[in-house]
Amino acid sequence: MGFDPNASKFTMVQRFKPVVLLLDVSGSMSGEKIDRLYDAVTTMIDRFQDGCQKEISYKVAIITFGAGGASLHTPYTDVGNLQNLPRFQADGGTPLGRALMMAKEMIEDPDTTKRGAWYRPTVVLVSDGYPNDSWEQPMRDFIQGTGRDPEKKDRSTKCQRMAVGIGSASELDERMLQGFVSEPDFYFHAENASEIAEKFDLLTTKTMNTAKQQATEPKRTTQTPMSAQRNPTDAGGIRRTTSRRVTTTARTAATAMEAEEDDLYN
Repeated sequence: MGFDPNASKFTMVQRFKPVVLLLDVSGSMSGEKIDRLYDAVTTMIDRFQDGCQKEISYKVAIITFGAGGASLHTPYTDVGNLQNLPRFQADGGTPLGRALMMAKEMIEDPDTTKRGAWYRPTVVLVSDGYPNDSWEQPMRDFIQGTGRDPEKKDRSTKCQRMAVGIGSASELDERMLQGFVSEPDFYFHAENASEIAEKFDLLTTKTMNTAKQQATEPKRTTQTPMSAQRNPTDAGGIRRTTSRRVTTTARTAATAMEAEEDDLYN
């Protein structure tokens, strides 16, 4: 067989960093706040696009919550295709609980938030007020998991969580926002609309630093234990494989494949 130069080329696997934005678009966000928020989000997208490397890119999804409940404003989309992002419309109340449930459903679904080639998501919550629906249990489920599968943690529990509070401390529920974040310094307070861009710039930098770190970390692999690889031998030294041993090895291989798929989430 002759030398095939194409067969010997190394193929780089494209990795994606998903970012999910949960944006308060209630009536209190109307005017300058919603305009500054839109500008901050588009600047974030531009920075993600500039920071895309051969081995990692960014996908952004946007969930808005306000009049009519929670809406998927933008499904996961490559940042290069978000140059004409539809503007946000501010109206209604602050149904945070519905937004958290929608985000969790999207993150838990492996057909939406992919396995294998996707790193764990960064989720950013932005609000200028107090939720006016039953949000406490959805937030607990998002952060701690539902516990429905005691042998496996919910994927949402592994997310990097950030938050931005807009307005004076008396106007917004800072305790709720601070309770959402996964690290204390992942909460950013914008005293007024003019500070939104600055706070988004800081959290964008943190998100990109995390993506770079995830891209450079060595990928863990799960190996089949030696005890599961050996086959028993009889007195004559002839190797035998029992059906029970085959089943055990198959289960071990399946577990290894699942661990490989979810490796970027850990």
